[in-house]
Parts: sequence; C-alpha cells; structure tokens
Amino acid sequence: MEVQDRHLAREILALVVLKILALVALWWFFVRDEGPGSVDAPATAGHFATGRPVMLPAQPGEPHAQ
Repeated sequence: MEVQDRHLAREILALVVLKILALVALWWFFVRDEGPGSVDAPATAGHFATGRPVMLPAQPGEPHAQ
C-alpha cells in the first residue's frame, strides 16, 4: 500500500468512527429513555376516529382540489 492509500484509509476509518459516535450520541439523547411503549387498541381507535376528513391524493386526470 502506498502512503497516500494508507492516509485515505485512515481518513475513511476516522469518518466512519465519527459517524458511529454521532449515531450513538443521538440515540443516547433522544431514544434511550423512551422504552418499548405499549399499544392500547381503544386509544389508537380514538385517534383514528376523530371525524376529520381524510385527504386522499388526487387521481390521475383529476384536477387538484383547492
């Protein structure tokens, strides 16, 4: 391996390590304390049954409703 190749490999390795550290830090600060959570069927149904109309995407050939 040439000196330039070793330098490039070292830089790539350093960037990969920095990215892994950044991902671990993001997980540590934002996800760690969330826990597994639970799903409550009645509460979930309540969120979906709000009575608000659902906006569907326009069908091909249909003018955009505004």
